[in-house]
Amino acid sequence: MMCYNAAYSIERNLKHAISREQDSVLKVKLEEMLEQWQKHKLPFVPNIEIEDQAFFVNAFEHKHFPAFYLEENEIQLGFFRWGLVPHWCKDEKKALQIWNQTINARSETIFNKPSYRASAADRHCVILLDGFFEYHHEAKKKFPFYISPKDGPMYVAGLYEQTMIDGIEWRTFTIVTTEGNELMRKIHNNPKNPNRMPVLLRQDQIMDWLAPTQKGNPTEMAKLKLDFFQPSPEDQIQAHTVAQLQGNNGLGNRPEAQEEYIHLDLGLEL
Repeated sequence: MMCYNAAYSIERNLKHAISREQDSVLKVKLEEMLEQWQKHKLPFVPNIEIEDQAFFVNAFEHKHFPAFYLEENEIQLGFFRWGLVPHWCKDEKKALQIWNQTINARSETIFNKPSYRASAADRHCVILLDGFFEYHHEAKKKFPFYISPKDGPMYVAGLYEQTMIDGIEWRTFTIVTTEGNELMRKIHNNPKNPNRMPVLLRQDQIMDWLAPTQKGNPTEMAKLKLDFFQPSPEDQIQAHTVAQLQGNNGLGNRPEAQEEYIHLDLGLEL
């Protein structure tokens, strides 16, 4: 498992992005997004339920998450359900099967796998998160950690799709992952798929990631790998243990889900 639980704060993260934005044109655009959100007049919100803040969301609930994407070469803020359904899928039963298998996309294979290769070429998005949750396996137990940026929101590289199924538009996304940095290698030790983490972007990389890619161009492929598909520097993120999140006694989507909790039987030291 890899990055199957996350959290977001739309208004706070937009405000932070605006405060750090150096491009005056893009800054104005972000300010417009914030104003639209505050007035609840975003054109893509009326038919879906969106909360300003989610403290803990499990990917298999397929909730909507805020993400930047390009439309006619202009950055937009949209809301996409977690678990990517490719544009060629038009059957609801098949879609429900696929989106449980496309929560994450390995950066090493996104241009080869049928579910990802079309969106990998020209439908990139940036998911706006507070942080994500991962489990450490030890002594047949799982200990949850909350991983967050040391400063500002977490910009996560993603792919998105839009498809029509039975007359209803499905807008979905997946998180692109790469090898874990030293911190994540300590935490994410799931024997089935160890040492992974989301591809994390700096704010000044957002527009570059959103730009379409020339599929098959060796130069562009090499540039993607060099510029984006690398572990985030360890000093840019932080992590601490939290209480159990799921199950009968789990905290679920509550503010306490992100608060530090000490597990006395955990031997790992970061």
